[in-house]
Amino acid sequence: MAIRDEKDLINERLMDVGLSLMAMAARTAPTFGNRKSVIIRAIDAEELEKIAAGLEEAKDQLPLLRREYQNVRDHAQAGGKALLVGVNRKSDLNYNCGSCGFRTCGELNQSQSELGSSFVGSKGPFCTWKSMDVGIACMAASAMAHRLGFQTREYGTVGGVALAMGMIQADYCTAVTITVTDKNLHFTRTQYWTQEEYKKGFDAMFPSFNFGFITEGLK
Repeated sequence: MAIRDEKDLINERLMDVGLSLMAMAARTAPTFGNRKSVIIRAIDAEELEKIAAGLEEAKDQLPLLRREYQNVRDHAQAGGKALLVGVNRKSDLNYNCGSCGFRTCGELNQSQSELGSSFVGSKGPFCTWKSMDVGIACMAASAMAHRLGFQTREYGTVGGVALAMGMIQADYCTAVTITVTDKNLHFTRTQYWTQEEYKKGFDAMFPSFNFGFITEGLK
């Protein structure tokens, strides 16, 4: 029996197999109305680098991206990959629930599609239930990635830029990234920003948000 090095065992082919299993988990995840709703694509490190550049380009519009683009670039340099899970915005459910802001599904479907006000965003307005289909599929894919031993995290920002760059033909998208590194890159964004810088960026994006209900519980 040959003695093989770790690099021979943990390689790009293994990550591609992982993406395939994640895609299967996302595809077989339950959806509202029990129909095929989500759109699934996979991207490699090359595309992640392009997304990092897109996030960097938008950092002045959304201050929190000043740390996000550096984190995604770390993923690309580490050979990371991602599963893109998207959905088209129009409703085929006929629930007429009004949660999208329109009185009926028909009114939503007749509305004009618009890209969000920033580079990182979805094309709305969209069916709330279909956006939840994306969330359920992403959770299934993330659970599969975790069981396989990958480091994983869901990124709305990565999905938004992938959408804007035409990497997936959808109106709303979330990305599930995977890496295999000594240090989990998905939870190291704090190294790119001090607490003061984070608060400044957060306050600029969400001026009406109050942390009081959180900090009170920590006293």
